[in-house]
Amino acid sequence: MDKQDAKALIDRAREELKGAKRVLIGAGAGLNYGGERFRRHMHAFIERYGMTDMYSAGFYPFADDADRWAYWAHHATVNNLGQPVLPLYEELYAWAKDRDCFVITTNADGQFLKAGFSPDRLFTPQGDYAHIQCANGYDVREIFASIKEDTGHGERTRISDPSLIPMCPTCGGPMAMHLRVDGDFVQDDDWYAAQRRYFEFAQGIADHPTVLLIIRRPGSAGPSSGWPR
Repeated sequence: MDKQDAKALIDRAREELKGAKRVLIGAGAGLNYGGERFRRHMHAFIERYGMTDMYSAGFYPFADDADRWAYWAHHATVNNLGQPVLPLYEELYAWAKDRDCFVITTNADGQFLKAGFSPDRLFTPQGDYAHIQCANGYDVREIFASIKEDTGHGERTRISDPSLIPMCPTCGGPMAMHLRVDGDFVQDDDWYAAQRRYFEFAQGIADHPTVLLIIRRPGSAGPSSGWPR
């Protein structure tokens, strides 16, 4: 495709977005899990484990829960709980807030909520870093804040106080991140309610003109700024 054809497609997309009254946003590939950002935030874990990026590190076979939860408390803080909203999502919300809008995203970083999107118009089928699970999803903010204090905010890679290791308040058993990595992913009543709202919105496409907008991580191929007002 030459530059002239590419410009024509961009101009057409801009016009479609300006006139959109109803939009379904699909988003994947959120924050950058490798490169300089990974090295800056995860240097202690890189030194101890030889990790190469934050995605593959999520599958690391930690020796025990003291190591595992030290990592996940830091990972969740870096990629969700302690990560401010990015300009891309603020721009997207400014464009979408006055439109009939729904978001489905595989991102676990909470960026859409931070930008202002309503949780009733958001479906995260793969989970997020703000919750852990056993029989249900539990908010981790206070739990991970305590772990971060114990591990020096990522300077140490192991929990020294065993009482900080998360255990299920319902059954007393071990917990896991609320992320879809296997067949044990918890789909509770809130998950199914969000799924129903997404299905209902998607079914409305048959009767109401709807723009389907795919969002990619800034720096990847595709537009990342300059949303039409």
